[in-house]
Amino acid sequence: MKKIIGALLTGATLLSFSNARAQATYPYDFSYSTQPYAELTGETTLILGSDGWDDTMVNFSLPINFQYQGEPVTQWTMDTYGGLYPNELDLGLGAPFIFGIHTDYEDVVGATISYQVSGNTGSRIAKVEYKNVGFWGGGTTDFANFQIWLYEGSNKIEYHVGPNDVTPGTFDYPEGDGDALVVGLLYEAGVLDTVMFHGVQLMDNGQHSDTAVLTDPTGPGDAEELLLLYGQTYPVNGSVFTFEVPSGVSAIAKIPKQVSNIYPNPATDRLTVQLKEAKGGQLNVYSITGKKLLSQPVTGTTNQVSLTGLSKGVYLLQYSTAAGQRETYRFIKK
Repeated sequence: MKKIIGALLTGATLLSFSNARAQATYPYDFSYSTQPYAELTGETTLILGSDGWDDTMVNFSLPINFQYQGEPVTQWTMDTYGGLYPNELDLGLGAPFIFGIHTDYEDVVGATISYQVSGNTGSRIAKVEYKNVGFWGGGTTDFANFQIWLYEGSNKIEYHVGPNDVTPGTFDYPEGDGDALVVGLLYEAGVLDTVMFHGVQLMDNGQHSDTAVLTDPTGPGDAEELLLLYGQTYPVNGSVFTFEVPSGVSAIAKIPKQVSNIYPNPATDRLTVQLKEAKGGQLNVYSITGKKLLSQPVTGTTNQVSLTGLSKGVYLLQYSTAAGQRETYRFIKK
């Protein structure tokens, strides 16, 4: 993916991928805009600063009727990387996932993560706010603010970026490192569609382009799971990233999953991949930017993947069956 996204910097490539987008059907339409940022008031706190949190997850519920990929969501799990897991079950599997403004945040004095629900029944908006959070490996005075908005009724998703100050070079991560800056969505594993991967480019100068990206055959997006962008500059204050369900789209076509569980998540030295059947195939681990880091054959229904050579961060595990089906899951290396 990194190779392909880098190629988008040429005008000819931008044009060709934009044409590809017009000919395909996507589960969500993406747009970028700007809007003044407003902090939440009367919010409910999920995590309070000065608790020393890092790589932390919290379960909670929201009193709205919301669907993700056509599926009702009754419970949520937030993590301190900036995202939300729908329906708790996916805490173990790592998919689907709402990325938010996704990187490795950590506790600093005054940091809070909270939520608020506003509006009338049927058209309420749930907002999850990351307020004055710091960065793992960042400067001591670095901070960021952003919110995830979930719209009842339309099932629209928005990311709103607030005031931030980040030391230059914070996201100039080494090749293969898991500490990256990502914005987007991870679809449910096993999604089947005509175009394998689609996303948008975050330029280093803060400009954004709405561009379809076809899959790099060696990358992790081969089963239409990812809609994301990434870059090395934190989005500017007032940025709004919007993901809307296209008119007439009620759900995403799915195929049966072969992976029953991956655990533990977060993991330290080893990840266990549990399959429903021993169908052979390959297990690959990718960086969040699409570089293949590990690869091993499937040896049975229970497979151990060593993570000892990986840095702390977020990664993607892909299972490819001998018949060509692919499933991709997100996991955290502690």
